[in-house]
Amino acid sequence: MRPPRFEENDAVFVEPIPRLVPEKPEGFALRVVRVLGRGDPGPAGEPRSWVNGVVLNLAPPRRLKLLIRDHQPRPRSRAGGRFDPPDGWVGIGREPHPWERRIESCLWDTAVGAGLNPRFSGRPSA
Repeated sequence: MRPPRFEENDAVFVEPIPRLVPEKPEGFALRVVRVLGRGDPGPAGEPRSWVNGVVLNLAPPRRLKLLIRDHQPRPRSRAGGRFDPPDGWVGIGREPHPWERRIESCLWDTAVGAGLNPRFSGRPSA
């Protein structure tokens, strides 16, 4: 089985998931903070992986655990660290997978790992 086409710290564009990110009805850019492992194949048999990530261009930052396609499209970068949908993007909304969720109660994980918390430079020591 091939590894996903994204790695930690890559940005991918995700289709709209209104229950998790209602502020982004056209879809959203997600910074992959941690690739958690392989997931079940999608409806068309496409390979998918579980990731922890941070929704970009959203204040305050929202951390998510998502099941995304291994060939998720890349967003287009704009000035000022903003991201737009890929060219020709048609965002068809979907319901969240039963295990997809917002990450509310973690000390380190995505905000610190993505460099969004200036007080920390990385993972705290165990």
